[in-house]
Amino acid sequence: MMDFSFLSPFAFRLLYTLPLLLVPYLLRERGRRTVVPALFLYQGLPSSARRRLWGRLQLRPLFLLQLLILLLLVVAAAQPFIQRQGGKVALVLDTSASMQARAPTGGGSLFDAAKRQAAKALETIPGVDTISFFISAPLPAPASAPSDDRAHIQHDLARVEVTDAPDPSDEVLSAFFAQLLGERGFQRVFFFTDRPLTEPVGTDALTVVTLGGPQPNLGISAFRLYRSPF
Repeated sequence: MMDFSFLSPFAFRLLYTLPLLLVPYLLRERGRRTVVPALFLYQGLPSSARRRLWGRLQLRPLFLLQLLILLLLVVAAAQPFIQRQGGKVALVLDTSASMQARAPTGGGSLFDAAKRQAAKALETIPGVDTISFFISAPLPAPASAPSDDRAHIQHDLARVEVTDAPDPSDEVLSAFFAQLLGERGFQRVFFFTDRPLTEPVGTDALTVVTLGGPQPNLGISAFRLYRSPF
């Protein structure tokens, strides 16, 4: 969205000087002495017209040109500019247990790789946009307040931790993304995860950054100890 505004709106007070342009056209031209052979041709002139300071207003094309130039000067003094209004961007980080798996490229877990990818995406977002940070597990929820302060978002991104919760279903994620792009009015949504969505939202406004591949959420349910006979 674009917003047309002015850096110095007080310059429009100069418009009060526009009536001064009419003054030269109201002043009667100074009379000139001319010798004529007879005066009977001038007997019909009213004497007041010869004595008054102000004459009848007669605008010329030059007046319109002067008016246009003055208006352009006033607008230039007001310093107009077009300001782009920021949009709303959502960063959604997968915090399910499968993100604890080691990244195929090394450098920590998939969750650490997702944080790095989110930080890179943060650098590409225009500074006028407002960013909201969400987590997806155990259920999609906000992890920080909306802000245009990149340092604040980086701090929230660094302190979030992965959970032991399972992945939310595709139906839950699809409904969540549809709500963000619809009711919540977000223009762009980034989702950092290790699993592709089987039910895409069907819009280019959603960017899914897939890291590695889906991993099963494994856990130790029971164990036994055996004494060796030797």
